[in-house]
Amino acid sequence: MKRIRIVFKKEVRDLIRDRRTLYSLVVLPLLIYPIFIGGIQKVISRMVMREATTVVDVGIVGKTYAPKLWGYLQAEPLLRWIEVEDTIVPIEDKEVKAIVKIPEGFEVQLDKGVTSEVKIFYTNTRFKSQAAAGRVKDVLDRYRKDYVNKVLQVKGVDTKVLEPFDIIRQDITPKKRAGMFVLGMMVPYVFIIMMMVGATHTATDITAGEKERGTLETILTAPLTRTELLLGKWLSVLVFALVTGMLAVIGLVVAIKFRLTPMGNIPGTEQMGFYISPGAAGLILVLVVPLATFLTSLLITVSIIAKSYREAQTYASIIMMVVIFPAMVSMLPIDLTLRPKIAAIPILNFVLAMKQLIMGEFELHGILMTFGFLCMWAVIMFILAYNIFRREEVLFRL
Repeated sequence: MKRIRIVFKKEVRDLIRDRRTLYSLVVLPLLIYPIFIGGIQKVISRMVMREATTVVDVGIVGKTYAPKLWGYLQAEPLLRWIEVEDTIVPIEDKEVKAIVKIPEGFEVQLDKGVTSEVKIFYTNTRFKSQAAAGRVKDVLDRYRKDYVNKVLQVKGVDTKVLEPFDIIRQDITPKKRAGMFVLGMMVPYVFIIMMMVGATHTATDITAGEKERGTLETILTAPLTRTELLLGKWLSVLVFALVTGMLAVIGLVVAIKFRLTPMGNIPGTEQMGFYISPGAAGLILVLVVPLATFLTSLLITVSIIAKSYREAQTYASIIMMVVIFPAMVSMLPIDLTLRPKIAAIPILNFVLAMKQLIMGEFELHGILMTFGFLCMWAVIMFILAYNIFRREEVLFRL
């Protein structure tokens, strides 16, 4: 145990000495979400405000067929109308953002009580074109409502007949639960990805990096067994993975708590509560141990196989891409239960279990199944790493 502790301290000390490593694994995860997401929120807010007050060029076809409607459209201050002949080319050439086409005999048909249609042309591949079409539709909706009200008033019918009753949607979700729903979607994904970032850098540096620098042979001459050397390196990767993941989650919670995210401007989120019960937090920590063991062993395995640091980074990038997909499940608006088939899938089982624990909606047998399967995968991957680390042809692959 003493020799393992010496190897562990040596690896951690070497990693901490490199300031770039310290910044990327400790400082960056803590600050990336408050700074990066806060910056995105400001940019989005400015874009939305600018689009809301910008005059938009919109094409018009057939304005002579609807003098009253045309007069109504011209009164809209944020729409600048340009008469066009085609409904496609002006949008493709970016002369206008959208085009309104009024059919022939439009107002004549309205006066006869015949239903007609006004078409709005736009392109779904441009945000400004979509926004312009939405703005035009709002104006047309207001005109249609005013027209119907005038017709009813002429006929002596109360306009309230169009809306005989109101429909009110009442959200019964407590503020605390709403806050936990947001955390349940984001925290598992952030934790998994940032833990992978911390483990990848550390694992590749202390295995393939040392092999490339020629220092691995020197360490092997020390009076310790391969098992002690592996455990010392494995513990250092595990620690940095957990620290990086935890700091990233802290940064994310701070960003949400102080309303630095785009979600922070949504009405009703001001009093959102964030609370995880001690029992749920304890279960999450219990699940983290086998998960971190699995990922650490996996990254050490592929890193020690690699001939160089660059090759190890390539392997680790592939693993990162594979890990991202199941980790993203927490961000999706779907309800998956921890059935045996799902609980057996590493990463996915942890993400679902962590989401349920954060939200306080979990079943103990599902958590226990997840823990059991994670332990199984952790043991399998550690045994694989142990066997590969003992093989001379792999350790000295040059």
